[in-house]
Amino acid sequence: MSTNRLRGSATETELALFETEDHRTFDGASPHFKTPVEIGSFSLDINREFENSQKSMRYFIKPSNPGEVNFDLRKGYDTMIKNEQGRKLDVLRWIVENVEKFPIKGRGETKGQNFGVSGRDRPKKDQKNSASSLSQHSKGKSKGDKELTDVQTGLSKMMISKEDDLKRCAPANMSAVGKLRNLNTDFVCRRGLLAKIMCTPYEKMENWLIAVTLHNGTYYLDEVETEERKENEERIKNDEMCAWGWKFEQYLTSDSKDGVPDPDAQYNNCEAFYTVVEAQLNNHSLVFFGEVDALNVDKEKGSYYVEFKTNREITHPGHEKTFKRLKIKKWWSQSYIMGVQEIVCGFRDENGVVHKLEFYNTNDLPNLAEDLYNPWKPNVCLNFLDQFLSFIKSTITTDDKRIVHTLKWSPGEPVRCSQPLVDSEYNFLPEWYTDAVK
Repeated sequence: MSTNRLRGSATETELALFETEDHRTFDGASPHFKTPVEIGSFSLDINREFENSQKSMRYFIKPSNPGEVNFDLRKGYDTMIKNEQGRKLDVLRWIVENVEKFPIKGRGETKGQNFGVSGRDRPKKDQKNSASSLSQHSKGKSKGDKELTDVQTGLSKMMISKEDDLKRCAPANMSAVGKLRNLNTDFVCRRGLLAKIMCTPYEKMENWLIAVTLHNGTYYLDEVETEERKENEERIKNDEMCAWGWKFEQYLTSDSKDGVPDPDAQYNNCEAFYTVVEAQLNNHSLVFFGEVDALNVDKEKGSYYVEFKTNREITHPGHEKTFKRLKIKKWWSQSYIMGVQEIVCGFRDENGVVHKLEFYNTNDLPNLAEDLYNPWKPNVCLNFLDQFLSFIKSTITTDDKRIVHTLKWSPGEPVRCSQPLVDSEYNFLPEWYTDAVK
């Protein structure tokens, strides 16, 4: 029997999850997940400017002998061009420039799907059903109140730069942008945010804070850049080892399917290609976007996206255990949720030199962890995501672009949802977007 429950207080609603870290709560039949379908794509150029095209897409060029390569990932780091801008919901720009994609074609023709009703048209009984296994009762002031207040105060310092980022996303000619009455989807967010939520049942160290706004029938989710996260991203940006992944891509890709990789060229982490996909998890419809490393044009299998990863060489059992318990769980969640079939991993030595490549089928990754004690399970990840999205639907019901709720989680704690915050530092939907989608 599920031990999840809703708790109410003057400042927060709690979804009591994993207070005892008992994964059996979610270790049931996996929820139905419809195979993701790409509905569009876009590019970011060297200046991180949006372009509604496939200009930045790269093609995977497989080495003639993947088992014996010599990729120096430190090469050219001193002249690397680094991304200095913050994170943006670039998918909003894509939405307003692709109005013909909504309502998403083909959704009503899919057989056997239990499609939910979006947003303000959702019946009250549907909101209740999403929390049918939960019981409500009162609780006093949560110990997370002060933590949430501290985070809110710290975020106010970031507002000016965030507003500048949102303005840069706006189309140059808004008068040419069509109007949308409703997206006919429940959730819009980043791929990485969904993957992070999926891994929450097994997370022991990192916390998260997510802002949610219900606007015109759709829930928009965006991870909040707290001071802690900002410091971590600054560390990553200035860490040479963290740049090895981009260099690895340079050894394996070209700007054409018949091209040749040029590892001597100056590289950067600014240009990027994103896919926009539609997916269905039980009665939750989602549209989200994620960066794509390369397209593999295979004569036998057809064309499909691949993900590139690097990992240190596995030389003893401790390395293997960490690889199976931590690395491949994250790889699986990121690729599975977006429908990426294959992961290409470069195993490197301590000096950052890759000596061999391994190819992993995304669907096979959970099998690699089965020999671990208390292994991670994909059904647990998907069930958690399913109930998390249901929690949002049942808890956040006011459709108002000015209102934001925050969802906060730390290891060993319940998920805490704040009361409505009006015109707060958490608002992330720009006015140019809400004016277009109304």
